[in-house]
Formats: sequence, structure tokens, C-alpha cells
Amino acid sequence: MTRNRKRRASLLAASVICLAIAIVAFGGLILKNDKTGRVIFGSAWTLLGTVWLGGYFGAFFRRGKDSSDSGDSI
Repeated sequence: MTRNRKRRASLLAASVICLAIAIVAFGGLILKNDKTGRVIFGSAWTLLGTVWLGGYFGAFFRRGKDSSDSGDSI
């Protein structure tokens, strides 16, 4: 397995774990009697899971054959 594939697998795993924690939080297993705390806690984990998922799909890194093309062509 190449380094890139291992990295992508770890990003996907981190995203799934974060989103699972968010589901558990919104479901009421965590902070059962505190609705505001559940929303804040669940939202934070959802945001973190979304960031990891964006990293998995390459939203934060330029992926192209020609990395010198910055879009500033004349």
C-alpha cells in the first residue's frame, strides 16, 4: 500500500469516527439532559468530520498534473 492510500484511509476513518460521535451526541447518549450541550457537542464533531471528509476528497490540496498552473495565464 502506498503512502497516499494509507493517508486517504486514515482520513476516511477519522471522518467516519467523528461523524459517528456526532450521531451519538445528537441521539442523546452523551449529555442526555442538556439539549444545548448536545447541539454544541454534536455540531463540533460534525464540523470536524466534515473537515476530515474534505481532506479525504482533496478539497484542501491541489491535485493536478501541472502544479505550476496557478490560473494566472495571460
